[in-house]
Parts: sequence; C-alpha cells; structure tokens
Amino acid sequence: MGTKRLLLIICINFVLPASASGPCNKPSLGYYWRDYVGEIPYDAVPGGKDKSGLPTFIGQAYIKGFELLPATINAGSPTAIASAYNIMMPVNKNIKILCSNELEKFSWLVTKSEEAHLITNCHLVVGGSEVDQTLHIGRVNHDGQTVIGKVFSYRPGGKGLWIPYGGHEIHYTSYEILTYNCNRK
Repeated sequence: MGTKRLLLIICINFVLPASASGPCNKPSLGYYWRDYVGEIPYDAVPGGKDKSGLPTFIGQAYIKGFELLPATINAGSPTAIASAYNIMMPVNKNIKILCSNELEKFSWLVTKSEEAHLITNCHLVVGGSEVDQTLHIGRVNHDGQTVIGKVFSYRPGGKGLWIPYGGHEIHYTSYEILTYNCNRK
C-alpha cells in the first residue's frame, strides 16, 4: 500500500527592503508594529509634538471590549492615550508602537471627513478597528500639541477624526491622515 504525504507550505513575510519581496513573492510594507514597554525604539515613527515641544509617537492599544485603537505615545511615558465611545483611555499594557526603517516614505495628507474615502494612489496606514470598521491614523493640532486619533472613513454620522482629550473624545472634520509611500503630489 502506497504512502501519501501531505506537504504543508507555510508562508511568512519578513520586513525586507522595498526592492525585495517576501518568501511568497508578496511585497511587504516598510513598517511594522513593535511591543511598547515604555522606551521609544530607534525606528519609531514620530506623530507630532507635545505641549513642551517633545516628539510624540504613533501607538496602537488593544483594549478588551473596545478593540484595537490608535493612540498617542509621549516620549518617556509608559502609557498610551486612546479613546472609544466618548471615553479617553490611558493604557499601560497591550501597546504597540509604529516603527519603520523608511521614515521618509511616511507623509501626512490634509483631508476632510467627506473626502477621506476618495484618497487614491496612497496607502493609508491602518491603526486598528472599532465597531467592525477599519480605523486609519489621523492627527490634529489641539491645545498646543499634536494629538493622534482614529479616523472613521465610512461610519454613518461619525466620519472624521476622533481624538482623546480632557477625559472624552473630540471630533474633527478637517485633519491629517497618515499615508505610506503616497504617490499623490
């Protein structure tokens, strides 16, 4: 009786230079999320400035019951600040920080809530999900600092940027959205 063998091929895509592709010939993006434990990695993607002029960074926080949310990380702080359902949430565990060896490929594109879904020729950086919708990363200058927040592009009645501030969320209809390798001029 013959022996049948099952060949299992596992495909793992590694972060490689833009000119290379992963083992399964799928090009990889030039950015990645690292665990954040209070120290800013050398390759962290800056998000803006705090009130003191120090850099802020782009975070992602998993909050059970609220999903995966974009967040602001301040240099020197073990906490990320996110928001959901009109609640500002300081988070000190289950945090990621956006990193890349190709910082020059990131850009912030000025947009409005009614136009964000029309952006083409740009890769919008995904920051998480909430209420079964993909969230992109946005920012706005608010009260003397740059605050990272979540962008809903399709949510009825809630399109736009939502940022954590003062214990709750603030909604903006004009903001900047994070792109990677954008061909738009």
